[in-house]
Amino acid sequence: MTAHQDLELRVLDLINDKTESLRLMKAVYGNNSEVGRSEFYDWQYIDNPAGQALVVGFFTKENQLVSQVASIPTSIIVNGTNRIHHMTLNIATEDAYRGRHLVSSLFAHIHKQFGGQFTFGMPNANSFNLHKRIGYEVIKIPILFKLIRPSKVNKNIPSFIDRMIYRIDKGAVESTQLLTTLFTEEHCVAEPSLEVFPIFRERNAKYLNWRFNSSSIREYVRFIHRRDRTSYLIGRAISIDKRKISIICEIKASNKEIAKDLIHSFCAYSLESEDISIVLSGFLKNNPPYYYLKLAGFHELPDKLRPHPLALCIKQLSPTRLVDFYNPCNWFFSLGDFDVF
Repeated sequence: MTAHQDLELRVLDLINDKTESLRLMKAVYGNNSEVGRSEFYDWQYIDNPAGQALVVGFFTKENQLVSQVASIPTSIIVNGTNRIHHMTLNIATEDAYRGRHLVSSLFAHIHKQFGGQFTFGMPNANSFNLHKRIGYEVIKIPILFKLIRPSKVNKNIPSFIDRMIYRIDKGAVESTQLLTTLFTEEHCVAEPSLEVFPIFRERNAKYLNWRFNSSSIREYVRFIHRRDRTSYLIGRAISIDKRKISIICEIKASNKEIAKDLIHSFCAYSLESEDISIVLSGFLKNNPPYYYLKLAGFHELPDKLRPHPLALCIKQLSPTRLVDFYNPCNWFFSLGDFDVF
């Protein structure tokens, strides 16, 4: 245990310190935030098939948690070797304790615990500059969008324009179906060519079902293609600035035609909700889903309109670098692996 003036730094007991962690999350992110809910805590910190979370925090003498940084283990393949690396998240400090560099100290403690080659995070706007200040390198993820109901974006646009902007392709919709059962190994993303993508997250059925099926808070829809049942798209509806939108989290497709059908079906599904006007996604430019989305009529969102930094922040911990972690061309990136929205 390490002292920081009048506070004590320690690793949280995920069971006994759960109540304090949830209290801090609600104080910082709001009473209705998902990170302040017990079932989300269990899903994210305890049920992860890659292992339980490491959460460190500063406590007062009265055992009140006033600052914390969490990290969850992730199975990432680097040059063909599967190792556990850690993703930092859920950074929080009570207002009365800000300005004391508590989070920087917590990050330093976390970095000492890791045996992997690097750690990473997808920080929000509040902690983005902190990551850069403590030595994280930034890979910016393009945000792609498609406007499917412009009358909801601008009230001066008549609703009949919506049908002119986006027309439902019945053939594409009929070629797909909603997946209502668990993922099996046939649905798992095939390992990309190591020569093309030396860094990617392992995706097996156990991981996919934990990530997209087992959360009682986040509800995902999953489309598979009737002609190739190993191809799928995963998405969900969210709210940003009180506006309801859809996001595409993951696309696995054997070719561009199948990808186009899956994307179109998800957009058509999104239109069933009268409140949804935009579909968003985020993929690196050298990754196939970026190409598929561009073919489907998606455009890159200008920087000034980005609702989130959506940047992969990486810090190398090992003096030996087997691959350039800071080169975006080396990453096979899926928004579903991070899902920051």
